[in-house]
Amino acid sequence: MAVIDRFPRYEFHEDGFIISRVKSRPRILKPIKMGAYVGLQLLRSDGHIEKAYLHRLICEAHRGACPDGMECRHIDGDKANNAASNLAWGTKSQNEADKTRHGTLQVGERNPMSKLTEKQVRAMRDHRHETGESYAKIAGKFGVSTMTAYRAVTRKLWRTVK
Repeated sequence: MAVIDRFPRYEFHEDGFIISRVKSRPRILKPIKMGAYVGLQLLRSDGHIEKAYLHRLICEAHRGACPDGMECRHIDGDKANNAASNLAWGTKSQNEADKTRHGTLQVGERNPMSKLTEKQVRAMRDHRHETGESYAKIAGKFGVSTMTAYRAVTRKLWRTVK
């Protein structure tokens, strides 16, 4: 169990949960969904409410305040595993390397913003190689912008597709 000074009425457990002592009986708090992560709204020592991600709170309680320019890393890549042993402060580069290592990096079709499938990217590259057709014409055939076609064919995006 650890504490954070600005949240004196809470206990931050190494197993990734928080106990509130705000009311007369202690209780384990149930996190709320906050995008891809979970978080809580906690009462600070100054009386204000602060909304924060659970993983960042657990990391702060057990590893100290987040250093400038750092972010919280889930070492095993499981966003639901908020145990202190799975969390560490690190750089953006370290966090991205973690994602590559454990296969959670959102590239290609796994990227929610993706407009193309791997099959389409291969077809675009093959077509460009065989015909030399302009990126604008290729883009029109696949229903994407010229820049998207250019980036896919030249591997600025979709680097992993052969």
